[in-house]
Amino acid sequence: MDNLFLSHLVVEIRPAILNKQINTASMVDQNLVLGFDGLIGQRLLVGLDPASPALYLARRWPKSKSRHPGASLMKLDQLNGMTVTEVSKHPSDRLVRLTLLSPTDSSKSHLVLSMTGRAANVFLFDNENILAGRLLNRKGPIPEWNWKDEPEADDSAAAVGEGSTAPLLRLGAQLERESSFRAEQFRDAGRNPSDVLRELLSESPKALVYSSIPLDQIGTALTDPIKSLALSSVELTHLAGYSRYCFETFSEAAESYYAARQAAASLLERLSTLRRELTAAVRKRGAQLASVESDLEKYSDPDRFRKFGDLILASLNSARIAGESIRLIDYFDPEQKEIEIPLPPKSTLKQAAAHYYQLHSKARRALEDLVPRAKKLRAQLDRLTELLTALTDDPSSSTLTRVRAELDKALGKQTSKSGASTQKRPKRDAPKPQGRRFESSDGFEIIVGRTDVENDSITFRIAGSQDVWLHAADYPGSHVMIRNPSRQAVPHRTIVEAAQLAAFYSSAKNEKKAAVHYTQKKFVSKPPRAKPGLVRLSSFKTVMVEPNRRVGGEKNDQVE
Repeated sequence: MDNLFLSHLVVEIRPAILNKQINTASMVDQNLVLGFDGLIGQRLLVGLDPASPALYLARRWPKSKSRHPGASLMKLDQLNGMTVTEVSKHPSDRLVRLTLLSPTDSSKSHLVLSMTGRAANVFLFDNENILAGRLLNRKGPIPEWNWKDEPEADDSAAAVGEGSTAPLLRLGAQLERESSFRAEQFRDAGRNPSDVLRELLSESPKALVYSSIPLDQIGTALTDPIKSLALSSVELTHLAGYSRYCFETFSEAAESYYAARQAAASLLERLSTLRRELTAAVRKRGAQLASVESDLEKYSDPDRFRKFGDLILASLNSARIAGESIRLIDYFDPEQKEIEIPLPPKSTLKQAAAHYYQLHSKARRALEDLVPRAKKLRAQLDRLTELLTALTDDPSSSTLTRVRAELDKALGKQTSKSGASTQKRPKRDAPKPQGRRFESSDGFEIIVGRTDVENDSITFRIAGSQDVWLHAADYPGSHVMIRNPSRQAVPHRTIVEAAQLAAFYSSAKNEKKAAVHYTQKKFVSKPPRAKPGLVRLSSFKTVMVEPNRRVGGEKNDQVE
């Protein structure tokens, strides 16, 4: 709001609030809203947004009770009941003074409305020019309050002397651009800038709003809230390509202008927020896909790890350790050439074989999980990229609404009927599973899980730390547990029988021989967010056995 428009606005507001009593004063966001007795359906709105200070009689005003975080230095209740005895504007600055009369002691106060950009604020002075309070805790100079009344806005042209440029600076950048534009238009006619400016200021004032697009489209189509809108009291010929709207009052023009500006800024903020979230989602999905594809390449040939394990076990007596490698004969090669296999750090040959069997099992599980995951991530990334392109090509309100809905769906966001985010509560654990029961030749109880959920329950709910845990080395299968409540040494025969069960109740049941890992339960842990049945071993040994379920005698009693 430039100085000239503010001058006309004050002239318009003065008779509406003069000699009227303030009956309500509230701070809503960055707006001071004043109500007056006898002023029906309108409020005096003082907008203190540093980017667009405003003053006008509003027919629509914010009614929420939220206060600006810096609004703590003035008690607004003290304004209630005061009567406006004078409305004045500073001659050369965007300052408006309301002189107020107290209903109790007839003392005078002065409410100074500063419309000066970053320093926009409201100050309360007593009659001795002492600052009694300020509305917002903002840095900036304290304005004077006791200026003399300015000349009427229509007399502004008389203040423009030939060769004077000071008034041009006081009137603001918008009128400066208009004056320069008109001077350029009349340059050939010999008109000097002072004459052009005097003519500009002597025009009959109008309540005008200029917009680069129709006002009813602002908020639905993207537009710059600063460059695409103009509020003026004179014709702006340099905006000839803009839509021109003329209002009956300056307050109506100001209200329409600031509403349009707010709608444009709101759409711009929505776009910025959505683009930022969408870009972050694209970046995150891209990184996830790159990681999955890297793992796919790493585990692309799981049979290679099993081959290494088989070769090492088959060459325990002939293989040679050379530095960080194992040199042995490749029995799968018709020419049976000698090859090198990387030796895991600080490993014996048996431990190296177990390591490669574990890698084989891990690679197979990884491929089962990674292939569909990569497909899903690739589809999500493609869709998110399409949404980002759509947002760039058509940043309209309808596109923003559609993209927002699809993005929230893609990110798995859920909202309740009230609009608040909600999360599903985790389901309660199922009852403890049973498991198959066996007794070893040495009298130890052996439990074999039937499902992944049972495996988890047996391993992490039933087993003690000294129980022995077993699982087929390179095949999916059951968790097997040797119960050891007495914490004594478990005989090797019992371990072999339990290993035979682990091999039989796995995908290796038809193999002649199968490797089985075994370790104490205390060395078994579950990775974070892992699926049921998946575990991590910090230490283990491996035994080769023939799959067999006929060990000891199968028991029918239940696990407690």
